[in-house]
Amino acid sequence: MENKKYCPKCGYECEADYVFCARCGATLPLIVAEQPQQRQSQPQQPFDQPPAYSQPPIQPPVQPPIYAQPPVQQPIVPPTEPQNTDDYRYNYDGNVIAYDKTLNGIPTAEVSDYIGKNRHRFLTKFFKQSFGAKGSWNWMAFLFGVIGIPFVWFFYRKMKKQGIITLIIALIISLATGLTYGGMAYAVSEPAKEYCETIAELNKEYGYYDNLGFDVPFVNPEADDPNYTINVDAAYNDFMAAANKNNVYRALTMVTQILSYINIAFAITVAIFADHWYYKKAMADLNELNRAGTPDSETVMAKGGTKTSAAVLSGILGALAITFVTVMAMVPFALPLLESIMKIML
Repeated sequence: MENKKYCPKCGYECEADYVFCARCGATLPLIVAEQPQQRQSQPQQPFDQPPAYSQPPIQPPVQPPIYAQPPVQQPIVPPTEPQNTDDYRYNYDGNVIAYDKTLNGIPTAEVSDYIGKNRHRFLTKFFKQSFGAKGSWNWMAFLFGVIGIPFVWFFYRKMKKQGIITLIIALIISLATGLTYGGMAYAVSEPAKEYCETIAELNKEYGYYDNLGFDVPFVNPEADDPNYTINVDAAYNDFMAAANKNNVYRALTMVTQILSYINIAFAITVAIFADHWYYKKAMADLNELNRAGTPDSETVMAKGGTKTSAAVLSGILGALAITFVTVMAMVPFALPLLESIMKIML
């Protein structure tokens, strides 16, 4: 029976002439064939002859080792993209986001349906928020905040709570601005009255606004008489000199500058944290929907998405409310000056 070799590493049975295991490639032990030794009587050599040395045994030819062939590796074929576009939908940082990925345990596709418009940009921000980021930058919220109506973006994204809060803050800033300007007008009501009377007399003297039938105490921007311009400038310089001597006017002027800085700071704050607030709102809404069962796409889209009509309506009504608050805060203080102007005109 032909001898077999067993791999000392994995125990696989190999042929006797194998040097390496056909399964794992480990080195196999060598088998030395046992040859029977035959004792033959050799004639005794005479002492006067040199001894006859026996010839070395003939070694069999060395066979080249037989190496175990490694298993044939099948070529790795990259998976092709699925034909169904619902399997892969949106892109995040250059990588395809599949439906099976999740964001805080919520399927990415569900979050994407909730976002609606600009889902690529907000998905990127949402993933960063999930890793601990607190702020980013929202240009639309910033631009609306600069013009005093930052709540428009929140109502556009159906964030009623944040929209109402920012609207109230904007109204407070507007109220403070109206009171400040009203106080400034009241503080310099007498110098302002004298200035208006001077301008009305100059307009009458140089023949401006005659076609209106009454004296308008405002400078004519189309006046080309150099004497008129010189007198108007002198009247304005007198008014500013009297205003600058008024401590209340100077203090309120500084307050108006501070309020403008506060408005800019408010707009920047809203722009930095708007996306984070939107992320928190989205996660809260989606968790609420999933507690009641797996929601369908239409339900998610109805819960999230955008609402242009709410943004337009809030912008119009909010701007009117801010204007009304500003004017109503300013008019009581500026009423004496307004009465003086009306007497001059009529």
